[in-house]
Order: sequence, then structure tokens, then C-alpha cells
Amino acid sequence: MRIPVAESPLREDSVALCSQIRTVPIEHRITNSSGSVPESRTKEVDEALRYGLGLIDP
Repeated sequence: MRIPVAESPLREDSVALCSQIRTVPIEHRITNSSGSVPESRTKEVDEALRYGLGLIDP
């Protein structure tokens, strides 16, 4: 899912790869945030994650 710089606090256009979900051990957790998905796009991210996890049909 493409997130243009105009919609986020990041310095350049970004892509949320909702089909490439990874688990991270607690000792390797990300401690600094680079940005976030705009509130207006969270439903779209949720839907993409449900699809990526096989919780909904294509």
C-alpha cells in the first residue's frame, strides 16, 4: 500500500508491505518510530493485513 509523503510525517513516499508480515523477538524490537500510517488509511491497512494473514477471501 503506497503512502504518499503528503499523507504522512515521513520525508519521502513510503510503502507498507502488508503481505510481508514478520515476527520480531523482544530483544530486537524497534525502539524508534520513523512515522505512522495516517488515521484516514488505517482501515485500508487493516483490510490488507487480514488478507495477508488469510483471514478473508481474495
